[in-house]
Formats: sequence, C-alpha cells, structure tokens
Amino acid sequence: MKFNAVIIPFVLLLTLSTALAADKPKPACPSLAGEWAGDFDGSFEGQWRATFGQSGTSVDASATITGDSGPRLEAEGSAEVKCEGSKTAIAGSGSARDKSGSFSGVSDATGKNLSGTWWSGNLFGSWRGERVEGEP
Repeated sequence: MKFNAVIIPFVLLLTLSTALAADKPKPACPSLAGEWAGDFDGSFEGQWRATFGQSGTSVDASATITGDSGPRLEAEGSAEVKCEGSKTAIAGSGSARDKSGSFSGVSDATGKNLSGTWWSGNLFGSWRGERVEGEP
C-alpha cells in the first residue's frame, strides 16, 4: 500500500512533466536570419540581395545593391526587430560608399516575405524581398 502511495504521485508528476516538455512554445514571430533577395523602387530602382544574421532583437546585414541605372554597391547595415503579433517588424540603417540611409518594414506571418520603406535625405521609396534560404 505504501509503495502505491509513493509511485502513483511520481507517475503523475512524470507524465505531467513529459507532456509539458513536449509542448515547447513556438517563437511569437519569425526570425529574419538567412539569405534574402528583392527589389526596390522610388527615387531609385533596382535589386538587392542580403545575408541577415540575427541575435535576439538585433540584425546585422551584408548586402549587394544593384541599381537599374547605377553601379553595383556593397552595403552593411544593422537593425532592431520586434514582434508585432505573428509578424516581425524591422527598423535600421545602413551605408554604402559613404552614403547612408534608413529602412523599416515588416515580414508576413510565414517569415518568408518582407516589405517596407527606405529613405536617405530627400530620397525615398519602397522595397520588397523574399527569403532565399535559411530560417524560419
């Protein structure tokens, strides 16, 4: 009788802890880490391709920007991300050839598409991109 009094609570505790461990929470919003590619328009038009590395709420990016009427530029940037429901919002800045600019945007709920706006001084426009490889 004493054996059952000890073993039954132990089995219940083990069952409960196993069920809780199997039910791991999913991230509230998609990570942006990986390879991305897209286009931009507005004051200038062209294509971009970037590698995003994400650590917590910080993103670092290395990008190649090719304007439809200009040279190919290598750019570096950083941004902060935050969850907005099931989407990831991003806001940051970058530079290429001593020129700097800022951007903001948001992912879709799948984490496979991004879109937003960019600006630099009185120049501005919109951008779109999709995940080429990497998370989510």
